[in-house]
Amino acid sequence: MSSGTAIARAVAVACVMLAALAACTSSDGSSSSSGSTCPEDLPAACPATPPSYAKDVAPVIQQSCTPCHAPGGRESSRLLIGYANAFASRGPVLNQVHACKMPPHDAPPLAAEGRKVLLEWLVCGAPNN
Repeated sequence: MSSGTAIARAVAVACVMLAALAACTSSDGSSSSSGSTCPEDLPAACPATPPSYAKDVAPVIQQSCTPCHAPGGRESSRLLIGYANAFASRGPVLNQVHACKMPPHDAPPLAAEGRKVLLEWLVCGAPNN
């Protein structure tokens, strides 16, 4: 990876992380989660081995996101089926998951390991690996 590419990637990751942090607090600085404490668990950096989209991330999205974000779901205008849709929505997904707004309070919560994998993958730039 060239130094220009590495710098561009670092800037992109920093911007996504800042947006996620901004989404996670209200104007008074408190957590914006619905009724419970939202963990401050955004990875500081991409792990040495990013989670695999096919092996690690796709199953999390399939189980926790596509019940709503698929054709016929209540949020079918925001599809998360397949890598292309997940990649295209990576910023909003990071913001919503990190701020504990997704899954919504009336849906089963994202398991801790699934949350970790999804946040790591997003901080890594959502690679198709």
